[in-house]
Order: sequence, then structure tokens, then C-alpha cells
Amino acid sequence: MEALLAILLFIVVALIVLKILALIFHAGIFMLTLPLKLLGLVIALILVPIIVIPLGLLTGFVGLILAPLAVLLPFLPLILIALGIWALLKDN
Repeated sequence: MEALLAILLFIVVALIVLKILALIFHAGIFMLTLPLKLLGLVIALILVPIIVIPLGLLTGFVGLILAPLAVLLPFLPLILIALGIWALLKDN
């Protein structure tokens, strides 16, 4: 709860500071936030290849492993029946 209040307080303080800067420089708030948007773009351009590409490769690898199991999916009832019969015969 305290972390949520701290985040909300940070947002309110940042908004007040941006409004004051807008009054001082006679500029709109969108013009003042442009450097922050550019910084966000640069961070996204750096982090996306680091995070998304390995996750894509991992997903492709898992897909290659699970693809043969998808072929056997229509035969799942028959496999389960056969395993049930095998379990019954194994006990005797």
C-alpha cells in the first residue's frame, strides 16, 4: 500500500513540476515531455532485441519439441484406453 502511495505521489509531483516548467517556458506539456518520449524510444530499441529475440527463439524451440505431440492428439482417447487396459492386465 505504501509503495502505491509513493508511486502516486511521484506522479503528482512530476505533473506539478511539468506544469510549472510549462508556465516558465511558455510551452505546452507535450513539448516538455518530448525528451522523455525519445528516451523511452531509445530504451525500447535497446531492450526489445535483448528480451524479445531470445523469447522468440525459446518459443520456436518449444514449438519444435511439442509439434510431434500435436500430431498424436487425435489418438489420445485410444492411447488412454490402451493404457487403461494395460494397467488392468498388469495387476493380474
